[in-house]
Amino acid sequence: MLRRLFVLTLLVFWFQAPAAAETVVLPIRLDYPLVRAFFVQQLFNEPGEVATLVNREDACQSIIMREPTIEPHGNFLRVRAKMEVRTGVPVFDNCVMPMRWDGNIDASLQVRLDAPDWRLRFRVTELHFTNQKGQPHKLADVVWVFVKNSLNRQFEQLSVNLLPAVTEMREALPRFYEPEDQERIVAFLQSLRPGKIAVTAEAMVAEILANIDLEGVPVKEIVAEEALSTAELEEFLRTWETWDAFLVLQIRRLARYGLTPDEQAEVFRVLLDTRYQLAIELADEYFYGGPDIVRAQFMAAWERLAPIFRNHMGSGTKAEPMSALVYVSAVDALAVLDKVGPQLGLEISRDGLVRLARFLVAQGAPINLGYSFEPDVDLRKIMGWGNAPEATGPLFSGQELDWREPQPDQPTGDEDGQPEPADANPGGGVQGRFFGAGRCYTFLRPVLQWLAAGVDMANAAEPPPVDPQTVLKPWLPDRANYWDYLAKVHELVREEVTRLTSTGTLAPDKAAFFEKLINATVWQESCFRQFLVKQGKITYLRSWNNTSVGMMQINERVWRGFYQVEALRWDPRYNIQAGTEIVWEYLSRYIFPKAAPVGPLDDDGMARATYAIYNAGPTGLKAFLTRHASKEYSKIDQLFWSKFEQTKNGKFEGFGGCL
Repeated sequence: MLRRLFVLTLLVFWFQAPAAAETVVLPIRLDYPLVRAFFVQQLFNEPGEVATLVNREDACQSIIMREPTIEPHGNFLRVRAKMEVRTGVPVFDNCVMPMRWDGNIDASLQVRLDAPDWRLRFRVTELHFTNQKGQPHKLADVVWVFVKNSLNRQFEQLSVNLLPAVTEMREALPRFYEPEDQERIVAFLQSLRPGKIAVTAEAMVAEILANIDLEGVPVKEIVAEEALSTAELEEFLRTWETWDAFLVLQIRRLARYGLTPDEQAEVFRVLLDTRYQLAIELADEYFYGGPDIVRAQFMAAWERLAPIFRNHMGSGTKAEPMSALVYVSAVDALAVLDKVGPQLGLEISRDGLVRLARFLVAQGAPINLGYSFEPDVDLRKIMGWGNAPEATGPLFSGQELDWREPQPDQPTGDEDGQPEPADANPGGGVQGRFFGAGRCYTFLRPVLQWLAAGVDMANAAEPPPVDPQTVLKPWLPDRANYWDYLAKVHELVREEVTRLTSTGTLAPDKAAFFEKLINATVWQESCFRQFLVKQGKITYLRSWNNTSVGMMQINERVWRGFYQVEALRWDPRYNIQAGTEIVWEYLSRYIFPKAAPVGPLDDDGMARATYAIYNAGPTGLKAFLTRHASKEYSKIDQLFWSKFEQTKNGKFEGFGGCL
């Protein structure tokens, strides 16, 4: 008995023990639209997607195919096309006994991947013909042999060269790993070899096999030991900025294909989710930086964008299908390695992103992964947005301006009208209040200073020859004029609502509701303020971490490219216009179509849900709907609801308490 138990223990140990090397499959996936694109490039390459297999000068024999379709057929590819066959006997200048047949060809092709040159090749295994009505048709023996030989010859000349994709894997992937893992990754890539070809309902997949040796590689645990230094935080943010620029580059590439409305909505959400996540991460008091945040964002975004790339890889210019295949295959390989060997030091580096970017831009175009705050007209267009607002007043550089008239400190107020600590967030809301407590500020002070300085440098402009005193003073509320000031802000909001209604964007029966929603949002975000004066300086209202500005606390990093930063800071009208546009986009994109899962939302429910997104981004909607169903609202929900109710009733007395 003991002996049997000993043997059984050995067997269990044997089968559970990790092997020294593991075979990994790197799939090169060719969706059928992409396979069709390769067939069109090489065979059906005449105008109208026509392939002339035979066309003798005596016009007595010809075979023409057109309009191919590619689909799976068991373990084979099925190619269908319209076909015209002309045969006869050439006698001097005449064609004797001419015959013409118009119908359809149905060919089954076996696919193989040749090892020496990494080419997919095709062999005809079955041929079927149908007439123009789709009924089976048998060709005469002589014609059958003539057509069969011609088809075999043409299809066997077709090939798809996978060497560029394999080469890119070998050259690009090592750039994403830390030095101590380089040797292991290079050995892995040197072992690449062809595997089998799988024909599935969705795509044809060429399996690339490789050996990965993970023996002795320790799992790298993530431990937050102590806060990063200023230099480390700056390095992390530079890496993230490169990643954000690369994400925008991916979006530009997808836009060249022409996105469906659903794809456009998903791309928009990927961009916002990624940018909002950075804001949340920076607000965490345990934030330690490092490459893992960027790596996780890179992989999460790719999981959502890859299907969109695959939907369109067969479109574009002749060079684009292969370029897209190389890019998608390289990123797919990174995703596989990230799952197989998480203990390896995968790092989304600038060098690696630049390498991948070569396959996203047009051939010969410069690669730009710079992080700019300049307005991006193309990005707005890609996302389905109209023209950005235009600044109406003079703009200024820097974060503050000298103020000649002595002004008393204007401490911010909380919801009860009591002063908040100096470092607390003055506005609350999307790009302020949800970032957490003021205790994070001391921890993140170095990076926040770097953030503010970096944005100013990116957007520095010569101050216009205008007296700031004259321009900005009307937008400084105090206890003596706050009713007149409030009326002026309400007028800005009303103008935007009227504009949306007049253009047909906003239904007239929703105008009153929308106006109340915007006013309550401005109240919650900033207490209706654009500027503050302290210690002889005037500055635009900023969130505690210097990322969100103005009356509607627009996050400059989340909305990078959508708006002009200086105008968000120094032009109250522009800030209201931008915030109103964002609220409307959230309401129309996410609230109207998303109300069904919890039942129809009334105006109050829609207002709460819209602000929940404005406060935390699109991912905040699901959490809010859960809270709404159980009536267990968060503090932010309650603060906004209080202001929305007061706004509905025209009671703004509480406004004076936060001045």
